[in-house]
Amino acid sequence: MMKNKILITLFMLVLIVGGVSPFFDQASISFSERRSLAVFPDVWENGNLNAGFFDEADKYYSDHFLLRDEFRALKGFVISQIFHIGEYNGVFMQDNYLFKKDEFDQKAVERNIAIINEIAADFNNCYLTIIPNKAEYARGYHDNYDFNELVSFINEKAEITFIDISSSLSLEDYYRTDIHWRQEQIGGIAELLVSEMEMSWIAGKYENESYYPFYGALYAEIASSVKPDTLVYLDSETIKQAKVYDLESDKYITVYDQQDLLSPDAYDIFLGGPKAYLKIENPASKTDQKLIIFRDSFASSIAPLLIESFEQIELIDLRYYDRSLIKDLKLDNEATVLFMYGSQIINSYAVR
Repeated sequence: MMKNKILITLFMLVLIVGGVSPFFDQASISFSERRSLAVFPDVWENGNLNAGFFDEADKYYSDHFLLRDEFRALKGFVISQIFHIGEYNGVFMQDNYLFKKDEFDQKAVERNIAIINEIAADFNNCYLTIIPNKAEYARGYHDNYDFNELVSFINEKAEITFIDISSSLSLEDYYRTDIHWRQEQIGGIAELLVSEMEMSWIAGKYENESYYPFYGALYAEIASSVKPDTLVYLDSETIKQAKVYDLESDKYITVYDQQDLLSPDAYDIFLGGPKAYLKIENPASKTDQKLIIFRDSFASSIAPLLIESFEQIELIDLRYYDRSLIKDLKLDNEATVLFMYGSQIINSYAVR
């Protein structure tokens, strides 16, 4: 009898605490889900009763429930360890890493290579590199295609020099909870690219700055018990002095803005996140080398490591900048051009 009373009391306590906790939770962002949380709705809206009040309140309650992140982690543990479901929302877990499956879309790749060839025709010195999906390095796992198959197809279709960096990367070079590579691991890749483009490499002297916890994009897609990453970004006097012009805001920004660590995606610390066009100028440059990178988000973290070697770097993301407007940028056709994309983007229709 006493045992039943204790159980009933504990159950009621959980309901009461869970029921009132959302009203004391002031969080506006879920870093583990990389999104803004719902705000408590107004009963009245423009002088009228808010017809969607109860739906909005339900969403608010769900977002601010007590121990929400802990329950999500528990759900992930049950899915993977108890029910042994190997894949969830297209994401799978192995050796404390999260992976996203990738597919070889031949039509998409052919389209994207045709776009690259078209753009490259206006420049004298062009290169292409593809960053493999980190699932390529998962133990005993392969996507629906082998990365070498993608490389062979690109070499067949591309009219510019392809730089294969896949053998210089390993699983440890990627975040455990995100698709991207770790900046502190890819100095050698930066040097390799500059060398393959037959340009002068100047090594920087960096200080490690770190942020924890970093919940990557894959963590947000699956309820997981995998621990968050530590995000490390490399800073230097040259990086601090660099001038970065952002076309969208029409103002100068910094290579790193620590406020971006407080955004839903802390990876935005690298050059402010998704940007259509950036121009980085290095006033302390020891060379007159210029580089143009057509890119996706992988370039955001490697570009700072290239600043030391270049007088100017321009970054163009054709997911946000229409390629028909490239001529408006008045790019120098004597500059070296690097097309750099993750395998997920080269296999998609994201490029405009």
